[in-house]
Amino acid sequence: MTWNVNQPGRWRRPQLVNQLKEEGHGLERFLINRPMVDFDPRKYLEFRLFWPYSSGIPDQWMVHQIDTVHWFTNLPRPRSVVVTWDLSLEGRQGKLGYLTAVFDYGPLNDKTKGFPSDYSLGKRTPPAT
Repeated sequence: MTWNVNQPGRWRRPQLVNQLKEEGHGLERFLINRPMVDFDPRKYLEFRLFWPYSSGIPDQWMVHQIDTVHWFTNLPRPRSVVVTWDLSLEGRQGKLGYLTAVFDYGPLNDKTKGFPSDYSLGKRTPPAT
């Protein structure tokens, strides 16, 4: 599975960010168990772009595609996974990093049968602003 997407504005909402006011939006509830910080309308609305408000590539992209392996094979989970991941650029502050994950699938009780499945998402440089 490969996910090559070039949507630099996908989760950005500049018009709404400019209109959003702190009052009435429950910052404490939004932060849950994270440290209290000053209200930032961009992080509130575009949380998928910022750590620690989003779990990034695996949660936003990979989870949906890897589900197809489970649907097609009726296997509950992979037996093991090896991942390389560019955490320094990973989807944060508008930069998209890379991730490659190789999954070992097969019967959980029979290591002689199975197959690999891999997921990758490529790196891109955001357009100049």
